[in-house]
Amino acid sequence: MFMVGHAHIDLSWLWTRSETILDIVPRTFWNAVRLAEKHGIKFSQSSAQLYKWVKEYYPDLFEKIEKLVARGLWDVVGGSWVEYSPLLVSG
Repeated sequence: MFMVGHAHIDLSWLWTRSETILDIVPRTFWNAVRLAEKHGIKFSQSSAQLYKWVKEYYPDLFEKIEKLVARGLWDVVGGSWVEYSPLLVSG
């Protein structure tokens, strides 16, 4: 069995855009980075918008993610700019 961590982060559903950028994303991603570096746990993330914000606001975090991608411990998955709801007809 293989397990890969993932965080479905809605950009501004339960919190504001600012909270997403300043709290939710960095806290989630730094936790994933620490788990990957310390325990070799694999993580995946699918929202391109989140990577854009991390690169813009947290370049040191973005650099760590790039290194984890190269090591095979972080997967960039999906094909959409943001998370969508697969239960809705038009996403």
